Amino acid sequence: MSGNGDATIRSAADIWVNRVDPSSPWQEQTSAIFGFVSAAGGLGTIDIRQEQGSSFFLAGPLSINCIYGLHYGLGGIRVSGAGSIYSNEPDLAYGLQGAIDSTLSSGNILVRQERSGLVDFIANESAGAFAYNRGAGDTVIEAAGVSTLYGNENDGLWRGQVTRAHLVPFLLASWIPPTLSCKAILTEAPAR
Repeated sequence: MSGNGDATIRSAADIWVNRVDPSSPWQEQTSAIFGFVSAAGGLGTIDIRQEQGSSFFLAGPLSINCIYGLHYGLGGIRVSGAGSIYSNEPDLAYGLQGAIDSTLSSGNILVRQERSGLVDFIANESAGAFAYNRGAGDTVIEAAGVSTLYGNENDGLWRGQVTRAHLVPFLLASWIPPTLSCKAILTEAPAR
């Protein structure tokens, strides 16, 4: 989307993405759902929702952004997941992600994992929920579902360079009390 309007995406579909050719220039980054405002002056809100009962499975050689809202303009982002998200991406897999790239933006980011939501990754340097706001708006991550992340240097919730942030606790391998930063608690992986 380019311009000042809103971008709304709702999906109850099961989506399977498997990148097989890592040499392709179009294979650097993959998403099941991607909402994008490219206009620097864009005021619209990106609103993406994965409905309960749907499943996304993504695999590939580099950088998975399962449900991703990216805003280069001045508006906000709402990303929510009520279904299941799976990835065996070796590095850089993100379940629910919102990013505002403009330092002039006062837009807010809300990344929300519903109670029915599941993020299950075998990956390194990954996050169940990720929010990054270069502007002055609020950045909120709410997670009530379950995220299991098996690998190295993983984060349950990750937010960066914000003026105000609020994180709500969620279940990883075990419960984490309310905090402004949280690392994934890794336990022995259950048999699959």
